[in-house]
Amino acid sequence: MRYERHNDSSTPSSFEMERIAAFMFKASIILDPSLQKRDMDIMLEDGDTVSVKTQNAAGRTGNISLEVLQTDTRTGETIPGNFVLCEAKYILFAVPDLAKPKGCYDLWLFEHEKLKGFVAQNSFRKANLTPERLGANRGLGKKYDDTTSVLVPLRLAQKVAIGVNKMDFAEIKKNQSYRAFAKLNPIRGE
Repeated sequence: MRYERHNDSSTPSSFEMERIAAFMFKASIILDPSLQKRDMDIMLEDGDTVSVKTQNAAGRTGNISLEVLQTDTRTGETIPGNFVLCEAKYILFAVPDLAKPKGCYDLWLFEHEKLKGFVAQNSFRKANLTPERLGANRGLGKKYDDTTSVLVPLRLAQKVAIGVNKMDFAEIKKNQSYRAFAKLNPIRGE
C-alpha cells in the first residue's frame, strides 16, 4: 500500500492518479522501491514503464514543469532533477481541464526520450520554487530544498505528444470495474 495525504475528494491525489492511469492502460502499479526510485510508477502489459505526474499548475499556466536540477541552497550542491533521472519509457502528465468541472483532466502521454530531445532542441523559460515551497521543503528536512524546472508550453509540447486522453475523476470513481481495481490496489487510508 502507498500513502499520501490528500484532503480534496473531488480531485485525485498523485497516488490515485497513478492508480487511474494503471486502470486506464490495463497496467500494474509498481511497488518495488528500486523501480520507484527510478521514477517508474506503472508497468504496461508489454513491460514498458510509465512515470505519472500530476501537474495542477499546468491547468492555469499552460506549461508542463520538468524538474531538471535539485539544489541544496545551504551548500550550493546540485544533482539532476527527476525529469533527467527518470528511467521510465513514457511520462504521463495529468493536467486539469479548467474549462470543465473540477476533477476533469487531460492526460498527456509522451515518450520520455523524445520529450527530452524536444527540450534539448528548444529554449524554454526556467523557474525555481517559490519562497513558500522552499521554506516548506526546509521544514520537511529535505536536503535538496530547491529545484529548477523547464516550463514547456503545452501548445508546443503537443508536437511530440503520443496523445491526449480526457479523464473525469467523478465518472471514474463510479465505474464498477475501477472500483474493483481500486480494492485490489489500495492506497493507505482507504
